[in-house]
Amino acid sequence: MNFSWLLKKIDWILLGAATLLSLLGILELTQFKNSSGVAIYAQRQAIYLVLGILVAIFIANLDYGFFRTYKYGALFLYVFSVLLLAALFFTNQITRGTIGWFKLGIFNFEPSELIKLSLIIVLAKYFSWRHVEISRPIHIFISAAYFIFPAMLIILQPDLGSVIILSVIWFVVVLFSGIKFKHLILVVLTGIIVGMSGWSFVLMPYQKARIASFIFPQAYSQSASYNQTQSIITIGSSGFLGKGFSENFQTKYRFLPSASTDFIFAAFLESFGFLGALLILTLYMVLFWRIVHAAFYASNNFSRLFLIGIFAFLFAQIFINVGMNLGIMPVTGITLPLVSFGGSSMIITFLSLGIAESIIVRS
Repeated sequence: MNFSWLLKKIDWILLGAATLLSLLGILELTQFKNSSGVAIYAQRQAIYLVLGILVAIFIANLDYGFFRTYKYGALFLYVFSVLLLAALFFTNQITRGTIGWFKLGIFNFEPSELIKLSLIIVLAKYFSWRHVEISRPIHIFISAAYFIFPAMLIILQPDLGSVIILSVIWFVVVLFSGIKFKHLILVVLTGIIVGMSGWSFVLMPYQKARIASFIFPQAYSQSASYNQTQSIITIGSSGFLGKGFSENFQTKYRFLPSASTDFIFAAFLESFGFLGALLILTLYMVLFWRIVHAAFYASNNFSRLFLIGIFAFLFAQIFINVGMNLGIMPVTGITLPLVSFGGSSMIITFLSLGIAESIIVRS
């Protein structure tokens, strides 16, 4: 494909919104410095952003049809992602209480981010190939197997947040695959049964405590809900324009935990206020608008289901992260896409958007 033609066809609004969100995150990360006074998080995130943009443009130049038409393309990526998840249990590398990362020098790689993209691709491929026989309920359960197997590996890390995102991706793609309403009810009932079983036999005590602290916050104000309580205090004191970097005491003096990752939304509000939050949410709305627009004009079922899956993937993470910062969702360790610090999340998100761009330029 001619590169100059590609640059004309790329949806620069989509890529621009993602880049601006990342730059806002880097701006907030500049206040987190190491003992030498270097804003190491911001420096690393800037590298991840450059790599992410290059990956997105490179992938947009490739034909997404590889996953749609090649019989084993999507399956190979899915199996590779699952094997990476399994390999984590042989590393004995524990980070923040889980074994979810491979340590590569000063950088960490999180396979659970890759499996989210792999699941979207394999589900889009599966349902697009079986569109004419989608009325058969057996396809719901076969597709569920693609979700359940990596979910079991992730819950053992343990990482409840990523399992929630995988379940949302699976449910939304199934919902838009064309299944019958009665089969959808079956999916919902199955989800309820799985959820109840997970509470009884899978969730760790601290994970149950996080959910209980969301329902009964006062009883857990000094334990499981401490982080969320500090987030609410931070947001409540931020005002319309924020405090800037000079008087953001909750973030500066580390009363707000995980301010560079899980609670960066609250930290950003303390610095830039309600106006800053409105800017972030507006950019996310632009991102969603372009993805939904592309899905509406998609030329085939694979493209449509993939774009719907990307929408579900991003929307679920944003909704849950902002919700837990505001105290209306339990704390699950889900970060804010493109804004929170993290190379795996940043690059996989741009990789996902690169495939979306590949669909757009060929529509």
